[in-house]
Amino acid sequence: MINLFLDVISGAQNPMSQTMTIVLFAGLLVGLGLIGSGIYLKFGKKEVDMQESEEGYDSYDGEIYNDDDEVYVPKKTKEYVEPQRAYSEIEVGNSIKTNAYKVRDSIRIAHDIDDDVLRKNGYLAMLCDGIESDEDTPAYISKRIMDKFYSEDRQESSIQDFFENIIDKLDAEIMKFTNSEKSGTSLLACVLMNNELYIIGVGAARLYHFRSGNAKQLTSEHTYSIELDNRVKKGELDVIEAQNDPHRNDLISYIGVGGVNYIDMNDVPIIMQEGDILLFCSDGLYNILSEDEIIDTVNGYEGIFQNCAKVLTTAAMEKSVKTKDNDISALMIKTSE
Repeated sequence: MINLFLDVISGAQNPMSQTMTIVLFAGLLVGLGLIGSGIYLKFGKKEVDMQESEEGYDSYDGEIYNDDDEVYVPKKTKEYVEPQRAYSEIEVGNSIKTNAYKVRDSIRIAHDIDDDVLRKNGYLAMLCDGIESDEDTPAYISKRIMDKFYSEDRQESSIQDFFENIIDKLDAEIMKFTNSEKSGTSLLACVLMNNELYIIGVGAARLYHFRSGNAKQLTSEHTYSIELDNRVKKGELDVIEAQNDPHRNDLISYIGVGGVNYIDMNDVPIIMQEGDILLFCSDGLYNILSEDEIIDTVNGYEGIFQNCAKVLTTAAMEKSVKTKDNDISALMIKTSE
């Protein structure tokens, strides 16, 4: 190219012609340069962009950054993530059958609590079984606990601390304001939090956990038998004497006793699985139906789950003949499959 340029100059006879030749040749060079730049911008940069895309920049997924936008968020980060619920989707069924004029038992569940509150505190369900002829205390206790548990003014951060404090306060309150010599209630409460199960048991109500056809009793009855059996272990009492003690089945721990000494409470939560069933039952139920009858009824039931509790209480009522305990209660909760 340079030799050609020199030959053109040397071949020109007129100085003016030489000048024009130089100008024209310089314009040719500029034009070629512009054409080359355009080709690079069209094809070369596209190749670079494709290499960057292969190296991981394709996460933008076709989004175009606009200088007017304050923040650019790729489509990947815009995907909707459903907030975690405070408990599994559940089904609930309950039933109370009674021979008495008034119902002594109370069943209360968190059916009207907002999801945001449930997500924070968990899902609370309770069965309160009144002592002897006390018809008012169970409903009063269950309502007080439900209100306090979901109160914005609640101080306790842990479920265990809350129930330890509220049980002590309500126990003292019942002792102070009741005229009856023996007033109060058993309490069986469960809290479901992120599929974790927390149990609080005081008194005689039982909790069964069903999974894949197997059942396990998770709470114990707080009767005088506990102290009798402890005396047997220490060698202070004969086994036969302990078994035949007339007060063996007397309740010694309940809200209203004047100092709750026994509370069933789990520090390590039970992880609930889909299809698990919780059965709360009063002593009026399990004193009439045997454990095998209760388990076989639940496992063999094929109808609508919400009616299973009614099947249990009806079976107990049909089997009973003017029992001392007039209330037969069942509350059932199932994690949806």
